[in-house]
Amino acid sequence: MRRRPLVFVLVAGLLAGTGVGTQGITPSDEYLVSRMLRDAHDAVKQNYYDLTFHGEDLEARYREYDDKLKSASSLNDGLTMVAGFLNGLMDSHTYFVPPRRPYKIDYGYRVAPIGDQIFVTRVRPGTDASGKVKAGDHLLALDGAPVTRENFEAAEYRLNILAPRPVTRLTLRSPAGADREVVVETKVMPQRQIHDMTSPGADLDIADQILQQQASDHLVRQQVAELGDVMIWKMPIFLGNNGDVDKLFAVARRHKALILDLRGNPGGLLDTMRRMVSNLVDHDVTIADQVTRNDRSKLIAKSRGTDAYTGRLIVLIDSGRPPQRNSWLAWSSSRNVAWSSAIDRPARSWRRGIFSSMRAGRSGSSINSPSPRRI
Repeated sequence: MRRRPLVFVLVAGLLAGTGVGTQGITPSDEYLVSRMLRDAHDAVKQNYYDLTFHGEDLEARYREYDDKLKSASSLNDGLTMVAGFLNGLMDSHTYFVPPRRPYKIDYGYRVAPIGDQIFVTRVRPGTDASGKVKAGDHLLALDGAPVTRENFEAAEYRLNILAPRPVTRLTLRSPAGADREVVVETKVMPQRQIHDMTSPGADLDIADQILQQQASDHLVRQQVAELGDVMIWKMPIFLGNNGDVDKLFAVARRHKALILDLRGNPGGLLDTMRRMVSNLVDHDVTIADQVTRNDRSKLIAKSRGTDAYTGRLIVLIDSGRPPQRNSWLAWSSSRNVAWSSAIDRPARSWRRGIFSSMRAGRSGSSINSPSPRRI
């Protein structure tokens, strides 16, 4: 099956010799960031589906950010500017993934949005955060800036991807209502900068790469629980071939109800999403209009007929409304409205689906979460 990624991600190489929170920027780093900005501009200009760039003057924006780079005070500052250039498209499917760091970081705590507020959900023992931060604390501000559900993902993106920090200053409110401010040191774990797959000691490098891939696969694995007449399916990402999807629906057909948990799901492969719909409808349906740079076509899901699931369907998604922006393909993947709507519409049409928009904490969303998934 041919896999077509929906999300466009710009990925660069390895950032060698860059420390957490390093101040100052070297001439080589200046050149590197400048090339990233140019590559981002060229990639959007040559490949973006909307030739008008949503009315944005791409060339003027490039010149603006190229000039801003001259005032970058650090490599992280420059990377943040490159991300800002792409953010002008207001398209959650087009964003910047900077080069890999030669270290891993652990802030020692995890936070997640619950309702409209951000709460600490976990503290790792043995870190500087233990004893200073407690699960249940309400995070009011991070490094002096207020943190809410609305800006949480942007803060998470900066801290984990664009500009990791050696310390974080947290303004917290305990369950009892007492406010306090703490400074937490980040645990930095250096990693190998060079992986040589051809040297006599290559076995260690190969094993390390395998372990990293296995850890990545573990994060996006499909999870299923069967509880009597109900099957619960946690789908962290739309990723898998037709056979993978069909096998899980074969399990679902043994149950009267299916709870499909899409909270935190950022999107993924169109073909996977289409196969999901094919397993839920009793006749072929048009999911949406697919708009590309060169044409416009119907995205159709063909029913699996008697093999389609006919039980009760409950879909859980993150709350939020799609931005008023062109087609559903540009809707916010962070709120997964577009992807889950493709499943919602058929389910409602046959009046056997319940669609629940949750204000609870998103599964897997936290400070110190994994990098944005490359799909």
